[in-house]
Amino acid sequence: MVSALEAVMGREVPHLLITDAFPDLGMTEGKLHLSKPNVFRQGHLPKANLVILCFSDLSFKGTVLVVFRPVTQECVKMSRLMCSLLAALTLLVLTPGIALAQVHQHESENGVAMVRSLESLRDLDYDSWQAVAYREGKPGEPVVLRIVGYPGKLRIDHPAGLHILAGRRNWVLDDITLDNPLLAGDGRDAAVEFALDPLLNDLTNNRPLRLVLPGVITELPIPPYVVGEWRSLQDLPLS
Repeated sequence: MVSALEAVMGREVPHLLITDAFPDLGMTEGKLHLSKPNVFRQGHLPKANLVILCFSDLSFKGTVLVVFRPVTQECVKMSRLMCSLLAALTLLVLTPGIALAQVHQHESENGVAMVRSLESLRDLDYDSWQAVAYREGKPGEPVVLRIVGYPGKLRIDHPAGLHILAGRRNWVLDDITLDNPLLAGDGRDAAVEFALDPLLNDLTNNRPLRLVLPGVITELPIPPYVVGEWRSLQDLPLS
């Protein structure tokens, strides 16, 4: 039986079975989809400096013929070096080793200087929320936790305590939403606020937490680096 590779290149062209995926590193010149599937084979045309790959295409349920020019060893080494640098930069950006990475200074709605930590998180029902912890004014002022959702998601009867769980321990934060005139007069019902200091004063490390708002949020996991940002807000000076 003649394979798709042999049909295109002829039987005299050497080809062999390939067990691992063959990287073209973006050097693909063209693709040809044939009707019948075939095993993954590789051929080489020395005069044209082309490599031809023939393999089953799972997405199209047929055979794909890929023709491309092979890269040199120098290109491969450079590609590996760039991948290593990219991986190192990714780890540097994503590793939450610096607790203040997401804490910034802003002005509040009232024009007062504030420090704020903002994180977008998903609860166990895959609903998206923003957890905004902030302090207006100098260190020592109250730290507030604002939970923001889609309009109408936080239509609750105030006050409603926010339950914080950590292992066997739990806290209930006071609902202070109506103490904020901007939220009290906002008919969108998209945000609630809670006094965060009682929790922060009782924490001795950046332990993972779970937030539960009965009837609204089943369970919202808070990772340790976010807890570290919250704890830093009590003493973080204004610039």
